[in-house]
This record gives sequence, C-alpha cells and structure tokens, in this order.
Amino acid sequence: MPDPIALCFSGGKDSCLALQELHRRGRFEVVELITTVTDAFDRVSMHGVRRSLLREQADSIGLPLTEVVVPPEPSNVVYEREMGKAFAKVREQGISRVGFGDLFLEDLREYRVRQLAEAGLECEFPIWHTPTDELARTFIRDGFRAVTVCVNPAVLPVSFAGRAFDDAFLADLPSGVDPCGENGEFHTFVFLLDELAPTVIVTQTQCEVCAVSLKDVEQAVCELVSSEPRIVSLEPMDLGDVFDDIGTVAGALGRPERAERLNVGLTARLEAIRERSSALGERPTIACIEWIDPLMHAENWVPELVEIAGGKVMLGEAGRHSGYFEFERMVEADPDVIAVMPCGFDIPRTAAEMPPLVAQPGWADLSAVRSGRVFLTDGNQFFNRPGPRVVESAEILAELLHPEVFDFGHRGSGWTEWVG
Repeated sequence: MPDPIALCFSGGKDSCLALQELHRRGRFEVVELITTVTDAFDRVSMHGVRRSLLREQADSIGLPLTEVVVPPEPSNVVYEREMGKAFAKVREQGISRVGFGDLFLEDLREYRVRQLAEAGLECEFPIWHTPTDELARTFIRDGFRAVTVCVNPAVLPVSFAGRAFDDAFLADLPSGVDPCGENGEFHTFVFLLDELAPTVIVTQTQCEVCAVSLKDVEQAVCELVSSEPRIVSLEPMDLGDVFDDIGTVAGALGRPERAERLNVGLTARLEAIRERSSALGERPTIACIEWIDPLMHAENWVPELVEIAGGKVMLGEAGRHSGYFEFERMVEADPDVIAVMPCGFDIPRTAAEMPPLVAQPGWADLSAVRSGRVFLTDGNQFFNRPGPRVVESAEILAELLHPEVFDFGHRGSGWTEWVG
C-alpha cells in the first residue's frame, strides 16, 4: 500500500509534474496539497494566481488544500513559523514525508531538508535534476495545459504573460531564458491534468451560469481526456439532494460506505445546531443575498440552513432556483440581519462589490444596517457549494443570527462585519 505524502504545491507546471511523477511511481499516495498564500493580495505567493483559482484547481484534482497565509515579503522567522504550523499538522495526520517540485537549487534543497527534519518529516524531490528542456517537452506531450501568469520583465517581454505554455511559447523564448523558468523568468498556472487519467469527472447541471453545461463537459472530455472517464452530473435543489449527491459520487467511486458514514456525521452536526437553536425564543429574520447587481436572494438549500440555524428567511423557499428581487422588497421586509454571499466571491471581492447595494435609496435606514448586523461571507467556499460545507454554512448562519450562543470560529475566515 502506498505511503501517504503531502506535496508543496504552487499550481504551476513543476509542482504538477511532481504530482504526476509521485502518482506514476506508485510508492506514495499524495493526500494533501500545501500552498503559500500572501494575505494582502489574496494570491498564491510568487505566482500571483488568485486564491479562488487555486481552490478550484485543488478541488478539480480532488485533494485537500492547506493554505499557509503569510504577509507580503515575510521575514524568514515569519515564513518558517507559518510553514512549521502546516508541517506540524501534516505530522499529526500520520504523514511522514513532504514532496517538492524543486529541480536544481542545492541550497534550497538543503534548507528544506533541515526545516522538515525539525518537524520530524522527510523530503521527496520526484523531478530533481530532470533537464528543464526535457521537462517542458514532457509537460506538453503528456497533455497538460498551462498559461503563463507572470513574467520577469527584466529578462522576458511582458507579451509572454497570458500565453499558453506550448511548443510555440518555447520556440519564442529568448536565448538564455530557461524553458521552465527556473531562474524566475516566468511562472505558470495549470488548468488541465489529463495525465492523472481520471476515471470519474464530477460536474453539475444545477446552474449553467456558474459552470459549463453538461454538453460542453462531454465534448471537452472527448477532446482532451484520454482515459474515458465516467461523467457524474449533479443537480441538487435542496438539502436532501445534497446528501443524495454525496452518495452518488461515492457510489461512482466505488466507496458507497464512505458516503453513509460522512452523511451520518454531517446530519448529526446539523441536528446539534437545530436542537440548540430551537430552544431559543427569538428567530431573527435574515436576507441572504446571492448576487448584488442585479439583486438575487439565495434559495435552494439556504432557507433550510437558515431554519436550522434559528432564523427566518426574508425571501425565498427551499428547493427552488435563486430568484431576482427589487430592493423595495427588502425595505418592506426590513430584515434583522443581512448576509451577503455572492456565488463565487470571497470576502474581499464581496466587499469590493458592495457599492451598488449601499447606494440603494433606503439602505442606511434598514434595521440591519443601523444595528450593525450586515455581514459579508465567503460565498465561494460556503453557501453556494452543495457538499459537506453546507454544515459550516449552517454554523456561519448560527453565528450571525445568535452570536451570544454560537461560536464555531468562522469569524474572519467565513464571514466578517460590513463596515460602511
């Protein structure tokens, strides 16, 4: 049985080739990805890729992601402290090794070995000393797709930014520029991992605004993926559908018993929240805003989560697609709480999108605004993801509705107060 290993992962070509090589050797099973993220920019450190894309990439690979958050240009003390926390977590999970996509820098390799030894871990360097011209050709030949996300303008024209990493890209590189950018000339973001040979691809038909249609997925699979995977399309409309779909995915993967165990645990957590909230006399009203311009209220499973958390939705009902509404309806309802949860947006992006809502006539007179109970949530990680995170979404709602009773620790990461 392969030994578990974590992989330090940037989302670029080298780390994806390291993932592929570990998979190909069969000695290890990658069970977790670790990525450094710069908090002020909300992007992958060095590569500059948006955090939301990193999360989508990890989800597509099907591996959990640990984000090591650091400030811009962190000192070695800060960097090592935060990485040490991540490595300690890895060790606690029974993982004894961490992989890296490094190629040639001996001093960097020695540094990593020392740092991990202090955490009781060992290193793996699966693509170490592979010639970069060979590595670049292998990447392209094996069906990977990547885009150049940043370049060093001192050595490479800025016109290379945004280009596909392909044969034409390599042919156009100026003399002296490493074909893999090993001297920091450029960085990439990988968006197709065909060589991992997926046997199951999960997609959704619940909302074609949020993702490509089933027809497009089927066409893309035929053109780009050679492993002939089974396509599992999900269309959850309410909380029951979410749990059913967990079973569907587990069944497609040949692990139905895991879905049963998972659903039992998720249901128990939701029922624990319901039991505590039902004992409370007050049930505040809440407006759950799924889109700002035009305004949409969250439906599907969100009204059920609100009820579990001890509140009443201002608009909408479970089992229906989210609908549009006029701001005047919110003025009339005057909810006690407003939770803004745009689909696909994290908290900083949601904050940036608030001006059209705040500019609405009567906004300042709403009870939720006057009492300071307007909250921005991470609609990318929670609420709009019909999977296990519905439980954390219910926890967040409970914290917003009954802060004197519930504290699951989501403040700052899952939600924050809006400050006008």
